[in-house]
Amino acid sequence: MAKLIIERPHYYQYLDTRTPYQILLNDKPIGYINKGETKEFSIPEGNHTVKIKENSFSESPNFSIFVDDSSTKNIKIKDTYYLFRVTSFLVALCVLDAIIEGFSKAGYFGILSALGVIFSFFWFFKGEEKRLMIEGLDNK
Repeated sequence: MAKLIIERPHYYQYLDTRTPYQILLNDKPIGYINKGETKEFSIPEGNHTVKIKENSFSESPNFSIFVDDSSTKNIKIKDTYYLFRVTSFLVALCVLDAIIEGFSKAGYFGILSALGVIFSFFWFFKGEEKRLMIEGLDNK
């Protein structure tokens, strides 16, 4: 049997989601992985698709792999949700400043607020599709 090793790096303590991700091999669940963990699975040789799923909204695109009987395939999960959390915090600060100072006096903060709102709408409608990604690492 071949081996599949999946790594989920621990990004930032408070900015990384605590939800365990479900690991799907050929659209069938094979386990879960928490942040900071590395899991190893025995899989049959051949072509496979790997997908990571957090909930019904957040899932990675299919990642195709080929393994022969004695090979090991290493993959890493990339999660960009922490970028959204940091950006949301900065947008909230800019909006608060614009409300306190008045939108006409806000200047650059008003512009940043508007861009932040646009970014938030983009993330809500399109960015969530690319939040979870799978990256292939070197074969061993």
